[in-house]
Amino acid sequence: MESEDKCILTITDDGLGLSETFAKNQGTGLQIMKYRAATIGASLELRRAGGRGICVSCNFLQTASTKRLVSKCPLLAVIAF
Repeated sequence: MESEDKCILTITDDGLGLSETFAKNQGTGLQIMKYRAATIGASLELRRAGGRGICVSCNFLQTASTKRLVSKCPLLAVIAF
């Protein structure tokens, strides 16, 4: 059995934020992000960040498998761990 640690990767910006019709018109990019999160057993949450911008959070358990996945992407390793 793998050892598990809870991890949260959060990215926030101060851009235009989410439109009022966001929930109905989720584009391909968001669908791909959700799919990729699901492949490692993660959940993905998007919400408005204050008055402007957006906050994207990916919640997952850090296991030997996710460590191997992250090791293939050095930028992710810096951000997530």
